[in-house]
Amino acid sequence: MNKYVAKGLSIAACAAMVASMAACGTANDTAKADGEYLAVNGNPISYDEFRYYFLTTKSSLESSLEDESQKVELSELLTALEDVFKRDYGVRAWIAEQGTTLTDEEKQAVQDNTTMMVSMMGGEDGFQQALDSIYCTKDLYNQMGELQALQQKALNEWFEKNYTDAVVDYFTDTTDYVHVQHILISFEDTTEGADHSAELATAQEVYDKAIAGEDFEALIEEYNEDPGQAADMNGYTFTTGQMVEEFETASFALEENAISEPVETSYGYHIIKRLPIDLEYIRANAPSMAPTEIVEEANSALETEIQSYVDAVEISKGEKYNTLTVDTFADTIPTPTPVPESSSAAESSSAAESSSAAESSSAAE
Repeated sequence: MNKYVAKGLSIAACAAMVASMAACGTANDTAKADGEYLAVNGNPISYDEFRYYFLTTKSSLESSLEDESQKVELSELLTALEDVFKRDYGVRAWIAEQGTTLTDEEKQAVQDNTTMMVSMMGGEDGFQQALDSIYCTKDLYNQMGELQALQQKALNEWFEKNYTDAVVDYFTDTTDYVHVQHILISFEDTTEGADHSAELATAQEVYDKAIAGEDFEALIEEYNEDPGQAADMNGYTFTTGQMVEEFETASFALEENAISEPVETSYGYHIIKRLPIDLEYIRANAPSMAPTEIVEEANSALETEIQSYVDAVEISKGEKYNTLTVDTFADTIPTPTPVPESSSAAESSSAAESSSAAESSSAAE
């Protein structure tokens, strides 16, 4: 997720659910009436959603207990559960007020993610087992995937509206950031003592062409082996502590429009070209480029704004709410069974490890 989003916005996120997917069997599918436990702002909460929130809240509280023999107290669980519903539905009300909606393409991307997860889990059975392990259903998983995408889009739009000018002003005046493009000739053999003379010869060839006046972007297209640079021809805008040391030092040492001789890092040889800070690029990508101080200011402002929506959330208890115990829903938790292992190609490492200019914390991760 982007690194500027506001502190405390903890919607049950698709990414978090994916990370939690472990082994289990099939849960109870008995149909239950909406709203029999809770309604939020007059909207009945479905059995599946209430069960998900109840069990995940309980699991979170249990994980914080110092003594494994301790049990979560019902009053503590219900207080925490109501706080979770208020927080999440307050965020939803805030999103609605922003007028943010998903396009058909964005909704399809959520469905595509589900399809990918089914494949990674070895098919529908494995995916269902993984969903069961986090007390979820496929419909709820898709709904929360859309909610996560909607939240991120709303945060982006809010930040762009309120803080883009501040980010551009910051980069207009700062000398703490550098903007570079680079060409990576990566090492084929990264073992200690390996012979890198062939890579160095290629890097020297690229450098000679670059200083002779050949188009640097054309050389990137021809020679570069860094997927991060390939994905965004604008390159990297960064401050200290965000790149490997040799890359950072060489970048800041260059004058604008100068090109470095081959710089060796653990990734390979880099030919680096320093460019002026691109203020139009900064404006177009303000959320991901925001420095820490602006992120913190935005977080504080947004937290105050969100809290007013949280405070306005109304919780109505259904007829079954007072029958709840700590062990309610325990009989719907399946017995663990193996889930097929997923496999994916390893992602290539980028010498420029972060394309974000900000190294600030995201609280909605």
